[in-house]
Amino acid sequence: MALEESKNPDDELLEAHGVKMIADENAAKALNGAVLDYIDSQMGSGFQIKTPNQSDCSSGCDSCG
Repeated sequence: MALEESKNPDDELLEAHGVKMIADENAAKALNGAVLDYIDSQMGSGFQIKTPNQSDCSSGCDSCG
């Protein structure tokens, strides 16, 4: 994941709740129904993407999301 200044001709523009995201065709398909969140905790901070096809991780290791 990276911040981009402009959209390539083959990219898709996704928008939800006022947030715009640019993704290529393959990523756009994979992100269908996904939830993007920004996590800031004692363990670190960063974006977390959860997709509907992703199984829940019960180990508490935070490596599944």
